[in-house]
Amino acid sequence: MKPCNYLSLTRKDSSINGTFVIDPTLRIPPSLLPSLEEGESEGERKNLRLVSDYGVVDVEIYLVDGERDETSTPIPRTTLYAKADHGWVVVKLVSSR
Repeated sequence: MKPCNYLSLTRKDSSINGTFVIDPTLRIPPSLLPSLEEGESEGERKNLRLVSDYGVVDVEIYLVDGERDETSTPIPRTTLYAKADHGWVVVKLVSSR
């Protein structure tokens, strides 16, 4: 799987299942970023946001550092958000840090 960053998925009447690879060092052009949630600032943007209204969130998330060298800037804080209004959330988090 190819890594991604700032991914946002919302399902109204279905579940979210799958595997996601998140690399917080990936730079995404602003024109491709998902819209911010109401009241959310750019500094609070989630690296992964998964929301299911009527279903479950059952995912495996791989958190990776990407390609870096010792002169690179520090890895930014990574924020993951998962919510199921009428279901449950199961997250398996695997980190390479």
